Amino acid sequence: MHSENPQTSDAVQTHLLRLVDDDSSFDEMVHALHSNPERVAAELLKLELEGLVVAQPGLRWRSL
Repeated sequence: MHSENPQTSDAVQTHLLRLVDDDSSFDEMVHALHSNPERVAAELLKLELEGLVVAQPGLRWRSL
């Protein structure tokens, strides 16, 4: 099966956690991951639901 994005969710989440720790903005995360905003938002939501990050004002997140 061909996938549009070869990165696995785990790899994306690991990279996202690093970006959160670097205090990256949402737009910076989208750019750094070479992804689309919907995918990044979905991955951030997964991290929130897993209790790994918390949303902050201004489309920023903080690691827990």
